[in-house]
This record gives sequence, C-alpha cells and structure tokens, in this order.
Amino acid sequence: MIKSDAPQALSWQATVLQVAIDSFEQRLRADVLKALYSNWRRLRRGRPAPARSDIDPNEIGSVLPHIGLFDVEAAPRRYRVRMMGNQIVNWYGCDLTGRYLDEVDFGIGGTGTFEILDQVVDKIAPAYMSGEYTKHDGRKIRYERLFLPLCDTADNVTALIGAAVRLPAGAPILGDCLDI
Repeated sequence: MIKSDAPQALSWQATVLQVAIDSFEQRLRADVLKALYSNWRRLRRGRPAPARSDIDPNEIGSVLPHIGLFDVEAAPRRYRVRMMGNQIVNWYGCDLTGRYLDEVDFGIGGTGTFEILDQVVDKIAPAYMSGEYTKHDGRKIRYERLFLPLCDTADNVTALIGAAVRLPAGAPILGDCLDI
C-alpha cells in the first residue's frame, strides 16, 4: 500500500512520498522480481537460503535477461559479477561480467549498495532496493533491485543472485529493506 500526503495535482517527481509497506513481498512491483523471489523461497526448503546448484535457469527463464549472479569473496569482502543479463547490460551500457562491483560506476553516494549487500551476506536475508543515481557520464539510472543469498552446505553465503529492472520515471522510490 502506497500512501501520499501530497496534493493530487503534483506529479510523483514533485512530491515526497510516505510509503507504508505491510510486507517485504509487497515492495516487489516488477513481475521478474516477484518470480525470482518466489522461486528462491520455494528452493529454500527450510534452509536459510538455497544453494547455487539449486537454481535451475529453465525455471526462471523470464527473469534471465534481468539477472545478476555474483560471487561473494570473504577476505576482504568483495562481489564479483559472474553473469549479467542482457537487459541489464543494455540498460547500464556495458557488460560487467568478470568485474568487481566496487569497480562499477554507481554514481556519487553509491556505497549504500555495498552496505545492503553486506547485510544480505551477514544476515542471510533477501534485500530489496529502489532508487536513483546519476552515473559519471550524466545518465540517470532509476532502478528496482532484488538480491538473494545463496549458501553452501554450511550455511555460508557464497553467492548472490539478483534481478534488476528499470524503474519508470513516475514510479515512487520505495527505498531499501531487508526481509528479516
């Protein structure tokens, strides 16, 4: 449920929204994020998170163009892009496969992404993010993202799977949250 105290005559861009969300799942607006989250929850089977080997690309075919798969390195903690879907490559402007996320242009103030990813790993919890930033080349990126942990048999997070979609200009930015 999205609530706004702003006058109806103002556009989304000109208003400050107060957002009330009853559950983590209600934040997910894009169908591809909902599909990935549903698949991940089903694969948990009572565990904190599924294993990377549990993920079957055939079960999430509609999500693949929007997917990101990231290796988690422990010391120091870094995130390496193992795979990036073609929709993200086209939207972002380059293929990030093989690069570390700390080498990526998240614009000014982009460190919040790493704080959220660290919490996904430390708490073994899904994270939702929506926001906007301006890349150093001047392009604005408005996004809705989901990050989900993948564990080994000892419940250590070894990878993250996520999906991202472009957030339309008029859509409210709901911010970031963990599903804990």
